[in-house]
Amino acid sequence: MELAKRAGITPSMISEYESGKKSPHVDTLDKILEVLELDAHGLAAALRSAQQEATEERLRREAEEARDQAHPILRARTRAMAALADMSTAFDALTRAIEDLLLAQAEAED
Repeated sequence: MELAKRAGITPSMISEYESGKKSPHVDTLDKILEVLELDAHGLAAALRSAQQEATEERLRREAEEARDQAHPILRARTRAMAALADMSTAFDALTRAIEDLLLAQAEAED
């Protein structure tokens, strides 16, 4: 509210500038920068800093979402690997039983 008063604009205009609904006229932007005691370089640095913070926050959220989504997938993969190991063991036992059966059959024929 103080910024709007000192810059000679309404608080609702400041709100619209902040939300991106509207962009200030160059003269208005100059007045806002003057009130904030910033120059174009200071504004650019502030914007870069805000953009960097927003990017870091977005990346952190995306990493958390990816991790949360990966947990069920990793659990399912672990269960599938265990099932494959059990199947492999069962297959090996079946193979040995067939070999024993074939061997016993061959011995019986001799």
